[in-house]
Amino acid sequence: MTTLSSPASALDLMLLQQRVPSTLLFVGGEQYLQDFVTRLMGEAHARKIAAHNHPDLHIYRPEGKSGMHPMTSIRQLLSEVYMPPFEGPCKVFIIYDGERMLPSSSNALLKTLEEPLEDTFFILLSNEPASLLPTIRSRCRTLLFTSDRELPENPIVAKILATDDYAAQLQLFSQLEESLQGEEDAFIDYDPILQQILEYYKQAPHPEKILELIDKCRFALARNTRLKTVLEYFFLSMQVL
Repeated sequence: MTTLSSPASALDLMLLQQRVPSTLLFVGGEQYLQDFVTRLMGEAHARKIAAHNHPDLHIYRPEGKSGMHPMTSIRQLLSEVYMPPFEGPCKVFIIYDGERMLPSSSNALLKTLEEPLEDTFFILLSNEPASLLPTIRSRCRTLLFTSDRELPENPIVAKILATDDYAAQLQLFSQLEESLQGEEDAFIDYDPILQQILEYYKQAPHPEKILELIDKCRFALARNTRLKTVLEYFFLSMQVL
């Protein structure tokens, strides 16, 4: 699931509360990976983690001309996942370019993700999360680090999407609604606003669910629901998507 909070802050909170999900999906954010793994396993393991030679840190990358994860690598992962930690407090399996797994590899991994093991963590990295097996995505806590999406033309909508502060967003919802009010009883076309929001989130994980949310917003606006109320519903729903 995704949230509108800062992904880096979400990582901090997981570690602080000692409630790190067994499977994480990083969309972007590779620069945070080493620090997160070090804090997860403990500073005493920092040197070996940085050198990628810690016995409890297992890293998998696509191989060969095909640029895919070979089934042999996934079989190796499955054989190692049930072993106890050798040196650290936990085992961490990092899979780069998770979308580059063959369907057979994805299905083999899925069986392991469905039954998470104590003190075992999986971190998948992908810049194309929609290409991952949907059942694998559903097992992941997704953190969206990408920040290269263009903000909408409407400056208030841009501010809404640029802030993680829901209280600030609430004020902006009202400002946006007021800015679009025309003459009394005049028809207001809210669809360009919804389209700008949809365009912004089209590369996010679970785009089909975001499209479904937008359609529900269109339906509500067509029945004269206030724009402010519709936006409150949309952004609250995004927090638990």
